[in-house]
Amino acid sequence: MDFDTTRLSNSLIALALALLVAALPTGVAAAQDHDNAEDEYDIVGTDAAGNPIEAPDTSKPTNLFSSFGHNLEYTEAAGTDIWGYRGNLQWAPNPENLVLVELPLLRNESTGKTGIGDTRLRYFNILWKDYSQFFGAFALSVDTVLPTGDIDDGLGSDRAVIAPAVAGGLMIAPWIQTFPIVSYVYTDSTDSLLVPEASRGSLHGYSIQAITPIVVSDKVWLSYTPIYLKADSKLPSTFSHELLLNYTLSPKHQLQFFLRDSPDTDTQSFRLTFRSFF
Repeated sequence: MDFDTTRLSNSLIALALALLVAALPTGVAAAQDHDNAEDEYDIVGTDAAGNPIEAPDTSKPTNLFSSFGHNLEYTEAAGTDIWGYRGNLQWAPNPENLVLVELPLLRNESTGKTGIGDTRLRYFNILWKDYSQFFGAFALSVDTVLPTGDIDDGLGSDRAVIAPAVAGGLMIAPWIQTFPIVSYVYTDSTDSLLVPEASRGSLHGYSIQAITPIVVSDKVWLSYTPIYLKADSKLPSTFSHELLLNYTLSPKHQLQFFLRDSPDTDTQSFRLTFRSFF
């Protein structure tokens, strides 16, 4: 690369925080004006007759909706450029359950290979939800990564991951909440010589993260997520953080920008998403 993605990611995070501070009074007013603490939809405008127009409130991860996301992404990992398309389908048969299937098509510039990456599957179940309470939600989830990508081509990890988790929701104010998530992380063994010998065996670890959404305006919200990962007792812990900026285009469409910075592994990822609800 001919530009510093680490500096770029840090600058984008700083810019997002500056914009947040500037827009905070508007966000507080908007949230207090029309956001129903027990509702799963936001009012984003009115029609010609003056009736409210509602759109899914996706700022809270415990609000579940059926949707399809088209993602264009770019990742720089220790000098390796990987870019491509990631499609993810989220199916919510009811407000308490969601199934996610995510399949990437990637290009690794270092190896010159293009193909399918690792597949992600996720099940999410809401056990309890009442946003009028400070402790507003409790949920269980299972995240799974299947090694469908080729590690020799630089497109996969050659190991399965299973991460059951518990999540809660703290309703600090109508315009800001935080959702702590604690996961047990099991990583399958691999025989690949591309993986350091010390970490080729099965790994048993955990992760702690806190998704913190903040309402900026009627149609805009952002979230910041710090993530601590201890993949195994014999491996060093790592820290990463994520920034997600969402703009509601219409009641059925949203545009999102996603950034993940992992300084301990020298990895930065950028993603632009167009999401449609059905």
